[in-house]
Amino acid sequence: MEWYKRTLQNLLYIPHFISWIVLGSIVYALLSPSTGILNYALKGVGLEPIYFMADKFWWTVSKVLVCIVCA
Repeated sequence: MEWYKRTLQNLLYIPHFISWIVLGSIVYALLSPSTGILNYALKGVGLEPIYFMADKFWWTVSKVLVCIVCA
């Protein structure tokens, strides 16, 4: 009976983890330094692309904004 409980719990929690993976992929696609939509917009107005995931300041800003949007 214990295996049934553990299996059921795992099956119920799997969608929560998959949604975080999908969200992370979307954020990475938006903020990627080479193919990110936001960096394409920056290049379009003549600015240098920003590596959001490696820059200490911009990583903090993007993390806070993602947490606010997803809350």
